[in-house]
Amino acid sequence: MTLLRIPPAGSPVQPTVVRPAVVLPDHVIAQEEVVAALAEHFAGVPHLQQGLDLMRNTTVRTRHLLVPLDEMLSPTSFGERNATYAKEVIRLGASAATAALHNAGIRAADIDCMVFVSCTGYMLPGPDAYIAQEIGCRPTMRRTPIQQMGCAAGVGGLAEAFHYIRAYPQAQVLVLAVEFPSLCFQTSRDSLSDFISAAIFSDAGAAAVVRARPGDRGFQITDGVQHLLGDSTDVIYGDTTELGFHFETNPKVRSTVQHVIPTLVNLVRQQGWSVEDVAFCVSHTGGPAVMDGVERGLGLPPGTLDPSRRSLSEIGNPSSASVFDVLLRHHARPPAPASRGLMVAFGPGFTTEALVGVWRDSGERQPAAANPVSAQAPSGPPDGAGGKSDGIHVATPAGENTPLTPREFQVAELVALGLTNGQISHRLNIAHWTAVNHVRNVMRKLECCSRVQVARWYLDVTGTVPETRRQVPQMAPALQMART
Repeated sequence: MTLLRIPPAGSPVQPTVVRPAVVLPDHVIAQEEVVAALAEHFAGVPHLQQGLDLMRNTTVRTRHLLVPLDEMLSPTSFGERNATYAKEVIRLGASAATAALHNAGIRAADIDCMVFVSCTGYMLPGPDAYIAQEIGCRPTMRRTPIQQMGCAAGVGGLAEAFHYIRAYPQAQVLVLAVEFPSLCFQTSRDSLSDFISAAIFSDAGAAAVVRARPGDRGFQITDGVQHLLGDSTDVIYGDTTELGFHFETNPKVRSTVQHVIPTLVNLVRQQGWSVEDVAFCVSHTGGPAVMDGVERGLGLPPGTLDPSRRSLSEIGNPSSASVFDVLLRHHARPPAPASRGLMVAFGPGFTTEALVGVWRDSGERQPAAANPVSAQAPSGPPDGAGGKSDGIHVATPAGENTPLTPREFQVAELVALGLTNGQISHRLNIAHWTAVNHVRNVMRKLECCSRVQVARWYLDVTGTVPETRRQVPQMAPALQMART
């Protein structure tokens, strides 16, 4: 067991958030499908059209849900919902933790502290106890569960890791966030706030190792702040009914962000920086108005929050897990070394969690993975190995040169192999229409008119033939044509 020591006075430790891992359930749903389903479900509601218009204005295109859409819209008891949470939070949490440990090159037994955050279910003991044993943590590892912080908890968890490492500089902290807002949808709630929630929230698990080690690449934290805005408990709040947890977002959240901008500006200036020095911003994906409030309030150049906007568009807002996905996108297209940045999220209260730091680059090229897109969760066999997918995949963006989401890159790889839409559907264990939509999105984003062009793009970007080609050599005419 590593001896943890308090650092000497005058030598603050600056821990780095190692490349995070994001785990997404495999039920991919297009926004227009949700709009159509709610139009039917709430037919007759006087403000239906206004609610549907608000959904379309969120900029969300696709999301990942733990359960199919029809199941989400079915009346289910609190007990049934929470039982699903209890089962799946361990599964996705263990998968995210395992992938994050892999990114950091360590074992679960090396972790000194686990910070676990979630607000969409309840367990006693908490999920952290089950996950710690599932992945093989030491019995003496410290656990810190955080439950009632909503979207702010992702940054809050990283802040807890920051403070722990300041006290114990040799420690390695695993921060883990798992959220299933789909389990909190209540079929009888039809306010405009409920339409917006149904339009943006999504399910995901995420994790990252935080530590102070030479050579680590990522967001190096230098300071942070938590701020509770006075007289704001009605801005983001929730209640509990017979059907479970229910969250409300007051429309005035859009104008509330401006009231905490001075706190963010002050945090930046305490570092001896000016706001103009902020080169990147990892913002939680609370919606276009929230992100506009951060970008405009701080006077950031247009486009600074593009990684957050892409995350919202492609996977929605998975509450506390959202900042991990945005941070992962910064790893795919990293800021300049030593550039100064801000990480921020908002939650119930109205609570602001913010961290400042610099982008640390070890200067070393990251080794190319055999499969640059996804790693199968340990609880099930890999695709093509004689069993079905376990319904989740670990998002790992392929690199700086691709506009595709992790799942779309995986689809592009299978297109390069020459698989048909039906074969892609079977291989990824997804619905046929989902595979079709993925292929269309890939071709649209890459501006390709044929599957051969997709295969040629794949070869140009990766410089390799997909590993899985060895398993299906007869299915690669597109790849063979692309190589000629």
